[in-house]
Amino acid sequence: KANLGSGDKLLVIGASGAVGSAMVQISKHLGAEVTGVTSGPNADLVKSLGASHVIDYQKEDFRTAAARYDVIAECTGSHTFSDCKDVLKPGGRFLGISAGLPDMFVMLWSNVVYGKRIIAGPAEETEELVQQAGQWTEAGIVKPVIDRSFRFDEMREAHAYVDRGRKRGSVVIEVAN
Repeated sequence: KANLGSGDKLLVIGASGAVGSAMVQISKHLGAEVTGVTSGPNADLVKSLGASHVIDYQKEDFRTAAARYDVIAECTGSHTFSDCKDVLKPGGRFLGISAGLPDMFVMLWSNVVYGKRIIAGPAEETEELVQQAGQWTEAGIVKPVIDRSFRFDEMREAHAYVDRGRKRGSVVIEVAN
């Protein structure tokens, strides 16, 4: 959706989560220069997924750094376009994976006022895109990051674990046949 191209500078906020870890890998494969925002303990994971740079949000605020980005992918729901617009280059795109109502409203006029676009809403899921994701996984371009697995009867515990906001990658629910 963000029309990411080779050489684009991408900032992934939440780079060690389920969506962020996949975004880092796919973006690197597409030729982007990826900077991941995560906590210090997850820095090595994010680098191993292909990020060129890692920002430990516990020590540094990406909004005060000198770097500017073509695309910011906000995967956590903790930052709005307004929080991030100053770190976007002119013509930049803010990809709000978990965008809320404020970003949906600003999306209507952000390009005209700021010269920067907000991209939000559900991703397109065509058969071709799903097949490509499968091919990338089979080829080892995208390696799923699995934090923990829970049995189906542990669904409550799985949700509680995810709600803590500290998982790495995905949580899997095992369904027996």
